[in-house]
Amino acid sequence: MTWTYFEIPSDSSFLSCSTETKYCTKSFSVAQKPFGATYVWSSIINTLQTQVEVKKRRHRLKRHNDCFVGSEAVDVIFSHLIQNKYFGDVDIPRAKVVRVCQALMDYKVFEAIPTKVFGKDKKPTFEDSSCSLYRFTTIPNQDSQLGKENKLCSPSREDEWLSAAIDCLEYLPDQMVVEISRSFPEQPDRTDLVKELLFDAIGRYYSSREPLLNHLSDVHNGIAELLVNGKTEIALEATQLLLKLLDFQNREEFRRLLYFMAVAANPSEFKLQKESDNRMVVKRIFSKAIVDNKNLSKGKTDLLVLFLMDHQKDVFKIPGTLHKIVSVKLMAIQNGRDPNRDAGYIYCQRIDQRDYSNNTQKTTKDELLNLLKTIDEDSKLSAKEKKKLLGQFYKCHPDIFIEHFGD
Repeated sequence: MTWTYFEIPSDSSFLSCSTETKYCTKSFSVAQKPFGATYVWSSIINTLQTQVEVKKRRHRLKRHNDCFVGSEAVDVIFSHLIQNKYFGDVDIPRAKVVRVCQALMDYKVFEAIPTKVFGKDKKPTFEDSSCSLYRFTTIPNQDSQLGKENKLCSPSREDEWLSAAIDCLEYLPDQMVVEISRSFPEQPDRTDLVKELLFDAIGRYYSSREPLLNHLSDVHNGIAELLVNGKTEIALEATQLLLKLLDFQNREEFRRLLYFMAVAANPSEFKLQKESDNRMVVKRIFSKAIVDNKNLSKGKTDLLVLFLMDHQKDVFKIPGTLHKIVSVKLMAIQNGRDPNRDAGYIYCQRIDQRDYSNNTQKTTKDELLNLLKTIDEDSKLSAKEKKKLLGQFYKCHPDIFIEHFGD
């Protein structure tokens, strides 16, 4: 046995005879002898390091090397304590063994492997579970060279495709995520099958989901029209403003989906369908998840979706014009000036009430004159229909009628 000495945790009640009646015993336990606790702790650590099964394991969608599960660690320590009777004939509840494991983790004998549940790191508390993974902080019974080799064999940089897909899983129903993980192949090198399962599941979910851009449909038309006319920079700025109007949760979901779409559409990535280009497959499957505007033609919808996919890194940035306006306003406030006056105008001009009233009257009069002229010159109207329309116009706007036709 290799002896290991370390500082005993201040709360060592796990390794001493309990003062409660049901745990007391007349026999003299090893843990009560001088330095007995140190011996017991060392024995527990050595047993855990040599008997618990350490191997490559999979948690949800990721594989982790050289790890063991929490429930097996509890089994090993529990069996060790019972067999050696360190505490005499006292019954040791499993909950006590869990506390021992927690103490070992607190003192860095082993550590929890970070796992995310729906985008959030799990609290580093030891769990008596077959789903909780742990790894020794030092490699037992191995020389330093083997330790170096094991470090070199640690997982490489995460696959960007899989990472983007996993980020999208947070928004899928729990049951669907469970079904996906159960369908994974046993072979660790079959990432192609994993990607196929993930893409199909994410595509299925978003094909039945309400579009993420289901607001301001007129703006969709405007942006598409700008793209048709080659005004990409203006279209980008308009898109940035549009996305700023999304609430945080929808904007974050849309960002993740768009990123996944961009990665999956890359021609050098996993082939989604044998006979089709990745880019076209992604566009076809996810178009309705982004925008489903009946007033937007299919051609313009495709153009808009591809534009969003190609500019996914830029569409969530603050628009340059908005940034400039805010900066100028803040500068004006710092200098004690009127921010509205100093900022100038970009999309409209500030006018006073009198000018607004005069402009409104003039514009209304001009449009009514154009309407009157259209009625008068429309050759498709019969004489009876024209006389009826002119009479209705005269009844509502006699001044404009007289101005046009005279007395």
